[in-house]
Amino acid sequence: MTLIAIWANKPEDPTSIMLATDSRLSNSDQHWDRGTKIFRLGLSHQYFAFCGTALPALCAIQQSAVLLATSNVLSQAILSDSKDAILSYATMVSKHLSINMRSFPKAWGSDATVICCGYCSRQNRFEIYKIVLPIADPMPELVPLLFEKCRFYAFGSGKHEFELQASNAKNSSDFYRAFLQVILEGKVSSVGGPPQIVSIGIKRSKLIGVNWNFPSGGGGTVSTVLGQELNSKHSLDSVDFRDMNFIRDRYLNSAQISRSGRPLKATKKENGITYLAVDNGKSAKRRRRTTGRKPST
Repeated sequence: MTLIAIWANKPEDPTSIMLATDSRLSNSDQHWDRGTKIFRLGLSHQYFAFCGTALPALCAIQQSAVLLATSNVLSQAILSDSKDAILSYATMVSKHLSINMRSFPKAWGSDATVICCGYCSRQNRFEIYKIVLPIADPMPELVPLLFEKCRFYAFGSGKHEFELQASNAKNSSDFYRAFLQVILEGKVSSVGGPPQIVSIGIKRSKLIGVNWNFPSGGGGTVSTVLGQELNSKHSLDSVDFRDMNFIRDRYLNSAQISRSGRPLKATKKENGITYLAVDNGKSAKRRRRTTGRKPST
């Protein structure tokens, strides 16, 4: 199965929530730790995540994500419900998954859970909707999970372990470390791989990349987003990278390339993080004009 955890940034009147999953897909005793499980609903700031034992269900979820992103279904859903946009999104996801799953061979199985979440400006609150596959006919009413009495929610095979680890969590860093501990301890064999995280705010959302060490890779720590190892040499300004302690970090794979293509140089080191800046030679030229001496290298 997997682990999905969602927590609020503060106990009362939260201004953002964190949606996190692991990256492990399992088939019997075989694992793949680079499976994307978080999907964005079109161009909105709402997301849905997958957990379950039926991998074919993940294909249906991906199909729904593509369809919703390339059609006007979402905008029509918003217009049809003036009270709760997130509920409209969740209902649309549920309907499309129900249609897609009907054609699946029964032997493949369809046991899975889909979590839809986001901020509803019309209700002035963050909402979570849980969709259980296969979807019954008639489709059951979707009831929101709120953060009024509960600081966090967890789903999947790692749910119990996360609840134990997060029982005394006070901030997002604590919740992240609790989530990470479930992965690293390995007590739940179906939970593993780098965390996938997205921060969902009232008016915006942001992907959070994790600098992760794949034990079987032999290549040291690499930057990952949504479970995927990044090899691009370009900067990713739209992603907020963190290290294993949830401390802000840099995109490791862009260490030698700046946006302009000029090499980067280390400027300072703070809390174990080396900060980089473009080495354009201007500082050396300025010292040469001022002192009349060639700067030492």
